[in-house]
Amino acid sequence: MRFSEEQTCKFVDLLQEHECLWNNTIDSYKNRQMRDRAVEAIAADMALPEFNCKEVRLKLKSLRSTYHLEVGKIQKSVRSGMATENLYVPSMKWFNTMDGYMKNVTYKRDTIDNLELPTGTSPVIEVMTDGEGPHSSVASTPQLPRKRLLNGQRKRKHADLMETSANLKSILGRLPGPCPEDEFDAFGRVIALGLKKLKPDLAVIAQSELMAVHAKFQLQNIRPPSVELPTQTVEDHDYAMQTTIL
Repeated sequence: MRFSEEQTCKFVDLLQEHECLWNNTIDSYKNRQMRDRAVEAIAADMALPEFNCKEVRLKLKSLRSTYHLEVGKIQKSVRSGMATENLYVPSMKWFNTMDGYMKNVTYKRDTIDNLELPTGTSPVIEVMTDGEGPHSSVASTPQLPRKRLLNGQRKRKHADLMETSANLKSILGRLPGPCPEDEFDAFGRVIALGLKKLKPDLAVIAQSELMAVHAKFQLQNIRPPSVELPTQTVEDHDYAMQTTIL
């Protein structure tokens, strides 16, 4: 049965209340009677025509499979090294709610058939696509754990890692090293240590005076040198006057 987005959010909220249906770390998860009662309660609370216990079990498997598919997409985008703003974000409104209580629960392979379904019935995985309705359903079987890498694949992966490591070392080797410390750095540490030993008000006064002295010499350093004009003596001025009269 296809749900609207609001109905799916309601189902996810109800599922959270019945921990025995999804938390395999508690004893009630293995209690068949409690699980059956929880399924009946969800069917009654949803109050939808023809949405019976069988449909509840199908919907639970469907959403759980979709949830793990979306988590896999998130992990894949993180491993790819994408920028934070380009990481995959699920578009379903119910995902964050379900992730809040499902993210710390791991399912083993033998729990795929924990919710018993009629023979020949396959769970439905709900896939979100842009531009379509909130849920488009396709029949599929639950994902099984990936196979182990073959020897050749393992060797290629190891070679890729070694090549990446060598490239990083080469890049780091070309980066400029730290500047060597000189007497000015040592003097700055001495002044800073002295200021820390003063009272707060005296430290502020001392710091302002030190900055004033530094600013004075910095201005002298950036100003152009002044041009000194030649001075004229009284005797030179009298000689010039006599020459003019003659």
